[in-house]
Amino acid sequence: MNHHHPTEEHLNAITIKRRLDGLTNDEIKIKNRVNLLETEEKRILKKVEETRVRAAKIKSIKSANEQNYLEKMQLKDQKDEQVRQL
Repeated sequence: MNHHHPTEEHLNAITIKRRLDGLTNDEIKIKNRVNLLETEEKRILKKVEETRVRAAKIKSIKSANEQNYLEKMQLKDQKDEQVRQL
């Protein structure tokens, strides 16, 4: 009966191959993770920009409201002054 035992050189080659396969799998996992993080970053940056736009609109509306309020108060003061003069 012929028992074939792998040589030490063959075992070393198998070990190296397994390590390289492991590295390849790790590299794939890392690349996938990086892609996922880049996609998430783009989504977050888009939300940040949308928030900036909304904040600018709110600031503009607030400024317009304040201006309208001041104009109304001035008209009220003018009317009050006209009534006092009567």
